[in-house]
Amino acid sequence: LGYRRHADGMVADLTLYVSVENADGRHLASSYHYFRSSFTSEQWEVWQDRSLAVRGWLETPPGSYRISALVRNVRTGQGGVVVRKLRLAGAGP
Repeated sequence: LGYRRHADGMVADLTLYVSVENADGRHLASSYHYFRSSFTSEQWEVWQDRSLAVRGWLETPPGSYRISALVRNVRTGQGGVVVRKLRLAGAGP
């Protein structure tokens, strides 16, 4: 995503837009975030998969859903979209 070197390591200014739809394509929820992701030079050198974890939750009934996440580097314009379909089963007895 176009991290750039700064005095203490690597940094990127990112935007993240997450959208959740039900199986019929009806929009249920969305969230927009701006954050700075940074790593020391030592962390950057040993970080193999270069993935980020952004935590959150949405309470929904059992069913099928589509989650899409659009991430973009504000400074470089680099980014991408991740789309996942998932099925939530009901609670057991």
